[in-house]
Amino acid sequence: MKVVTYINRFYVGVHNYYVEIENRNNNLYEAFCYYLGEFYGVSTRLEYSSQVFATVCYDSDQDLYDYSSEKYKSYLDRDIILRKGEYSDNFVTGKYGYYNKLRIVYVEQSGSIFEIDDLKREIKVINPNPEKCSKEIVLFVRNQLLIEYMEKQGALVLHAAAITNGTGDGALILGQSGDGKTTTLLSAMSNKYYAYSFENTLLFPQNNRSKIYSIPTQIRILPGILLRFQQTQKQVEKKEESGCWTKRNKVTFQWRDIFKLFNLAPKFNDVYLRKIIIVKYDKEIDKLTTKVVDNVDKIRIIDSFVLTMRELEERPRWLGWFYPNIDYKYYDHLDDIDFILIKWSEIDHLNKFFKYDIFNSHIRA
Repeated sequence: MKVVTYINRFYVGVHNYYVEIENRNNNLYEAFCYYLGEFYGVSTRLEYSSQVFATVCYDSDQDLYDYSSEKYKSYLDRDIILRKGEYSDNFVTGKYGYYNKLRIVYVEQSGSIFEIDDLKREIKVINPNPEKCSKEIVLFVRNQLLIEYMEKQGALVLHAAAITNGTGDGALILGQSGDGKTTTLLSAMSNKYYAYSFENTLLFPQNNRSKIYSIPTQIRILPGILLRFQQTQKQVEKKEESGCWTKRNKVTFQWRDIFKLFNLAPKFNDVYLRKIIIVKYDKEIDKLTTKVVDNVDKIRIIDSFVLTMRELEERPRWLGWFYPNIDYKYYDHLDDIDFILIKWSEIDHLNKFFKYDIFNSHIRA
């Protein structure tokens, strides 16, 4: 018989900034460890220098849920988009309104009720079904609290993947849709680099350097890309060419599963930005080409991938507690970061690039 130990209070944070989680009647600790654990701090105690900036309390009591549902239903008279769903064309939506000094949000897909005290920075989540809402609470804490608080401290969110060599050196992978950002990431992993972030990445200026923080998430990959790598071919059930490049056929993975496929264990120290790799797919070329980007073009390139200052439906700021405070400190040391433009048409081209130590080998223009 398995003995379950409930952890009633713990902390989740990035850098030195933490959210306190109060866990009544159920255990959220394992969910936070599973989805964020290797990347963010999940702990039952805090170091002296840590700062708690918000509290989230989860209660799964059925009677409380029934009472709250009846009490708030006449006040939930406005629509709200809460976050992007699992697919590119759907969103998690809800209703909201105000009751006394509380802002009340009802999540239609899960049935969760959020009681938000904006003055005290306290949120209570009520849902009698922990299996339905545990991941939802993790995403809420990650997106609306941790990431936005980091942006308030000067961090940037970029639409970029990130890799590391496991010893502190990091590289961003930038690419427009169709240029092979995901393919490049998997090629790096097949050459024993560690994926650090799959879709979006936090960049935080610190001591004249940029520190990379992951935004851990699931990843959806086209079957055609999976078939290109020996490690992932078996994940594709149907191999008809017509469906391999259709978005609705994408295969969804948790980041842990990708590591297992490439026989890699997560290995993350503090990761600092050393390289930026811009990938460009060009079917007309028959060999890998690399080019060092001039300093005058660096700001233009990286700005096109910054999400922080944009009002995107993909990142609705519905909680609204924190707003970006960007003074673009990362510009100050872009001259010291190598920007490498690589053009490719075959997987072998990418494998050739990652065959060598990209952080110490010389890249010719």
